[in-house]
Amino acid sequence: MDIKNFYVSPQGCNSNCGCEDKPFATIDMALSKVKDAVSSGKYSQVNVILLKGEYNVESIKLTKEHSGTMECPVAIKAIDGAVVSGGRVLDFNDFGAIDDSIKERLYESAR
Repeated sequence: MDIKNFYVSPQGCNSNCGCEDKPFATIDMALSKVKDAVSSGKYSQVNVILLKGEYNVESIKLTKEHSGTMECPVAIKAIDGAVVSGGRVLDFNDFGAIDDSIKERLYESAR
C-alpha cells in the first residue's frame, strides 16, 4: 500500500490538491482530508506535512479521527523550518491518563 502525504504551505491554496507541488494553505484543510484517506483502505500511512513558513493559528482541533488506525497511522510532521504559533493555553486539569487501547496505537518510544 502507498503512503498518502498532504502538504501545507503558507503560500498554498486550499483549493489545491494538497500534493507537494500544490499544497494546501491551512492545517485545517489538510486535517479535513485525513479521515477519508484513512477510511479508504488505500494507504498504509497518512501524513500531514507542514512546509517551511509560519502558521499562525487560533486553534487546531485534533480528534481520534486524526490518529488513524493500527493499519493506517496518521502523523503530523513539520519540516523545512515550519513554525506553528498561536493557540490557547491548555489547563493541565483537563487531561487524564490514557488507557491501554490508546497506548497500543502509539509508537513504542511514545508510550
